[in-house]
Amino acid sequence: PLVQELEPMVEGSYQFTRSFAERHPQVVAEEVAITAVGGAVFRVRARIANRGRLPTNITNVGAELPRLQPVRVSLILAEGVELLSERGHQDLGHLRPLTGSHIVEWFVQAPTVAVGAKIGILRVLGGTGGDSLKTLTRP
Repeated sequence: PLVQELEPMVEGSYQFTRSFAERHPQVVAEEVAITAVGGAVFRVRARIANRGRLPTNITNVGAELPRLQPVRVSLILAEGVELLSERGHQDLGHLRPLTGSHIVEWFVQAPTVAVGAKIGILRVLGGTGGDSLKTLTRP
């Protein structure tokens, strides 16, 4: 192409790339709550959601590709905290865009942890939607 034709081509490529990047999956932990159930037992609950405009598998073919990992959530407990639920992790699979979400929930016992102290970390491995950590403290 001629030099004077390059600027519109470059601008168009830039706009396409930017628009595609803005649609990327965005996996987040929302509505994280720790509720006292009784004694030193607490319920840890959160909504894991994809707020991006593409699913976490990007395309239907992507759901079959091993490199596009599904969403996995785990609870990493602090010292002195015991997991009462069956498993400390949950595999959520791929999440739909914008409205795709799952509620995750665990029960823990923290008899030696003071109010306001850390009881654990909520770890979200969001695949293409990104990873995140959320510190959990005793209410």
